[in-house]
Amino acid sequence: MPQLRNFLRILCLVVPFAGLLTAQTPAHPTLPATGTVIVVASVGSDSTPTVIHASEPKFNTQAGGNFARAMVYANQHRSLELDGKTSPAQLKGNFQAIYIRIGSDDPEVVRNRVALLALDPDKETRVVARYSNNVFGGQHKRNITQIAVTKEDVEDGKFLKLVPQTPVKPGEYGIALMPKDAIFVGDLIYDFTIPEPAK
Repeated sequence: MPQLRNFLRILCLVVPFAGLLTAQTPAHPTLPATGTVIVVASVGSDSTPTVIHASEPKFNTQAGGNFARAMVYANQHRSLELDGKTSPAQLKGNFQAIYIRIGSDDPEVVRNRVALLALDPDKETRVVARYSNNVFGGQHKRNITQIAVTKEDVEDGKFLKLVPQTPVKPGEYGIALMPKDAIFVGDLIYDFTIPEPAK
């Protein structure tokens, strides 16, 4: 009987401690069953996942300015843009992470090429990338603002989790698969806005 009482005392100490460890272990939120790109933001202790839909960028050839530059053999410019100064997807709360659903087709390509980009609002559009080349078609240059992220497989590889390595500021952002050729950008951009905090 003394041994049984000692065992019960130890058990009473161990069980609450184990519960404390479990409560302190962070877990990612329950993710939606559909959607390729999911952004998670928090309000207080609640994490809210938002499915981000893809937008199709278009080229602005900047024809007028390029004609003038061609007259003096200067670099020609064009840009890849999304319509609208802000995204329809407005995050609420504090930005935490991005989850990319990994399909069965070439998962390593997704892991290696997915990128978080900062977009540049310009008049009535958001610029994804700017390009320049000389009038003879050579020396292509691509200018993008890529945010450094840490990548982690979660849910047995079903999702790729992206966490910025430094805090991101309010602004316009997009997720893209970056082609191997450095002069191109993906043809779909999963865009979202991190708004200024409410005053």
